[in-house]
Amino acid sequence: MLIDKNIKGELNFYTLNKKLTDDQSVDLLYHTLVKLYPFDSEKQDLDKYMEFVQSEVRALLTTELT
Repeated sequence: MLIDKNIKGELNFYTLNKKLTDDQSVDLLYHTLVKLYPFDSEKQDLDKYMEFVQSEVRALLTTELT
């Protein structure tokens, strides 16, 4: 699926969001988080990793909403 660009050539995530189904949105979020916060199962504990990602996402959302 292509992401439309606006007149300035910037990606238009509003139109992308309208096109995505709920499952596609969840998949996109998952892949974005995995790229931002890679998980190494040999060196990291899954529970601690999940707590870290949740706190990072919470901080991002708090910053963006205020």
